[in-house]
Amino acid sequence: MTEVWSTISKHAAKRARQRGYSQHDIRFVIENGTEVPDGYLLRKKDVQLMVEDEELASQALIDRARKLEGTFVPATKDGRAMTVYRPCSRRRKRLLHDRRTAGRPHGRRDQR
Repeated sequence: MTEVWSTISKHAAKRARQRGYSQHDIRFVIENGTEVPDGYLLRKKDVQLMVEDEELASQALIDRARKLEGTFVPATKDGRAMTVYRPCSRRRKRLLHDRRTAGRPHGRRDQR
């Protein structure tokens, strides 16, 4: 149990407790979510992929994934979770957009 908590900050542990997330929920999002520039986001598409992969997914795993859908875990560059929350749809879209444009000047798409 302490191994999982050692990968997140004290602030993240406190916020997780306040927001009803367990240490295993944070680990689940990090392991199964989409990596975005600021952390990890468990998208609806990620959950759908788990549901479609019947060999790996048990009903309990699918239920857990659906419960955590939309959860965001901001992380440092070394992978340490800083907090956990469920962003609004506008913020989720921004996180995914930033993922697509990462590495381009000023976050813009290539000009043609």
